[in-house]
Amino acid sequence: MEPAEELAEPPSGSNRRSPGAMLAAQRETLELSIQQVADQLNLTMHFVRALEADCYDKLPGEVFVRGYIRAYSNLLRLDPVQLLLIFDEFTSQKIARKEEAIKRRDRRRKDKNRPWILFSGFAFVAVAVALWYLNPAAPVVSIPAEPVSMTAPETSVLAAVPLDTPVSASTQSAVMADETIAEDAVLLPDPAQVEMADAMADAVISDIALETEDSGQLPIATAMSGSLIQSQPLAQAVLELAGEDTASARTVTYSWTGADELTLRFDADCWVEIEHRGGDESYKNSSSAGDTLVIKGTAPFSVLLGNARDVEVTFNGRSMDISSNIRADNTARLSIGM
Repeated sequence: MEPAEELAEPPSGSNRRSPGAMLAAQRETLELSIQQVADQLNLTMHFVRALEADCYDKLPGEVFVRGYIRAYSNLLRLDPVQLLLIFDEFTSQKIARKEEAIKRRDRRRKDKNRPWILFSGFAFVAVAVALWYLNPAAPVVSIPAEPVSMTAPETSVLAAVPLDTPVSASTQSAVMADETIAEDAVLLPDPAQVEMADAMADAVISDIALETEDSGQLPIATAMSGSLIQSQPLAQAVLELAGEDTASARTVTYSWTGADELTLRFDADCWVEIEHRGGDESYKNSSSAGDTLVIKGTAPFSVLLGNARDVEVTFNGRSMDISSNIRADNTARLSIGM
């Protein structure tokens, strides 16, 4: 259909502020069927019906919805800018109504629980007063305190030597050296712990040196493997620093009814919708680059991908080629395990 030189005015009526109703009215005015619109927009009939019914939660996301409305408006000779403004106003009102409904529900819940809270408070006070009256206070028995000496006797290795025994200077030096060694032994860590910490630190620094060899930081990493790392706390800090980047990727698993397994690995941010034949469970969310999604259920799986070219699909351990199912807008609707 060739677009007209001038855009048509949106149909007037009670549903003027609803973008879906305006699109449906203009489509009926141009005597176009939903199938014809879906073929020209390269969309499914389900998407077209969702747009006309203002059911935007059944579509991949707001970015895709705005693109669909713009393409649909151009097809029906409507002003896409005006339709998008109406869409923004409609969604804002819908969000405001949802927030107001949540507030009303919270107020009703608080009003419903208030009598029980008051009753519980009165019951607690009544039980406390009853126990206070029924249980008289126990008599206080005073125990005379014995005098306690606050000075502790000083002990020393020299105390073991009789007073009448002469002590040479060498003997006294040896005893003082033994006392110094005993004090240092208390402060030193366990040799086995130090050896294990040094071994772990050397292994981590070797990995760091291999990764930073091309960037000219190898002398710094090598210097750290010497006398700088000699205690367990410092080795633990090095291990924690080296393991900071290992928690960037995440794996999400959902176990539904069934023995089939569907795995999706994402190289970029992507919107995902998944359903299976084993029950009413469904998954609808966005995943980030580096994430892995594992769904265990009953095939076939109905899958909708918003950024399909950057998704690797595996079904029951077998890699799937979905390139032929990817549309021009980089979305894909799949039925896996038929």
